[in-house]
Amino acid sequence: MRGAEYGGNAETSQRREQGCGDRALRARGSAIRRPNDYSLEQAAESNREHPGVAHAYGIYADDRLVGFAMFIFAPEDECPDDPDNPEEQYGEEDRYYLWRFMIDQHEQGKGYGQAALAWIIQYFRDHGAHVLYLSTEPDNELGLHVYHKLGFRETGEFEEDEAILKLEL
Repeated sequence: MRGAEYGGNAETSQRREQGCGDRALRARGSAIRRPNDYSLEQAAESNREHPGVAHAYGIYADDRLVGFAMFIFAPEDECPDDPDNPEEQYGEEDRYYLWRFMIDQHEQGKGYGQAALAWIIQYFRDHGAHVLYLSTEPDNELGLHVYHKLGFRETGEFEEDEAILKLEL
C-alpha cells in the first residue's frame, strides 16, 4: 500500500491518462458524489487561495490504483489569520479534514481502505494534529464500519446531508 500525491491543476489531464479520472475509480452506491477530476480541481483552487493546504493522493496496491484520498492539512502557523475577515480563518475542524476518501468498488473489502486511512491518520499525528474530521453520508455502512473501527465517532452535526465524524488523535 502506498500513496502518491498529486500536484496542481496542470497535471489533471496527465492524471486522467494514468487512470485517476472519474472513470477510473467507481464506488458502490451513492457514497461518492463527485468525480475525482472535480476533487482535483477543488484542491487546486484551494491551493491557489491558500498554498499547500489541500493534498490529493492516489491510493495504490503495488502499482495498481485502488483509491483516492484528499485532505486539508493546514497547521495553525500556516493558516490565514486575518481578524478583519473571519471567513478566511481556519477553525480546528477546517485545518485537519479528510475531504474525500474512496476505494474502487472492485477493491473494497480487501483492507485497502483501512490501511490507507491508518496511513492518513498517522500523517496527521506526525504533523501535530490533535483532531481529524471527516463527513460521510449516514447510510455509508461500509465506510462507517471502517471509520468506527479506527476510532472516528459521530459529532451529531451535519454538513449539508453528511454526518460529521471526529477522531481525537
